[in-house]
Amino acid sequence: MGICLQGTDGIRGPIQQYLPQSEHPVKWYLQTGEITPEFFQLYTYSICCLLRKFELTEIRNSIAVGWDSRDTSGTFNNAAILGILQAGLAPRSVGILPTPAVALHMLATQASAAIVLTASHNPADQNGIKIFLGSSGLKLFPSDEEALTEFLLKQPWPLPNSNIIYDACDESEAAQKNFITHLL
Repeated sequence: MGICLQGTDGIRGPIQQYLPQSEHPVKWYLQTGEITPEFFQLYTYSICCLLRKFELTEIRNSIAVGWDSRDTSGTFNNAAILGILQAGLAPRSVGILPTPAVALHMLATQASAAIVLTASHNPADQNGIKIFLGSSGLKLFPSDEEALTEFLLKQPWPLPNSNIIYDACDESEAAQKNFITHLL
């Protein structure tokens, strides 16, 4: 078994607003345990590249993205969305919602995956990321997590700039309504 970044429920750790120059985001995380915006960008880019590689984006070329209220500046959320765009997929922003609501929206819209930026019950100075697969609604299996880690470690940093236009479709209202309807 190789290196695996994910714990029992995604990745969590203290946040760091800036990655030191010339550092690789994943190697920095492995050294310090700190999550940077660049880490979120590279992580979402990598999971989306793997989804495309394994042809799990055929139904809908989109990713539902939601978060909790920790990232008041939007720095980490925007970095995650940028990674999705750089991988050639369409982010569908559902905004601040509980984790299950983001996964439910993924299933309702047949998105390829859901990415949730949250550290759940951890202290406010931490953040994290969880992935749900659209094909099953499940989180990654340990073998998937190992493959993702291996892929992440092979990615160059910085990612090639392909003149990405920041564009995330806002589906927050629809996701909220869907979640409330589901609860009732």
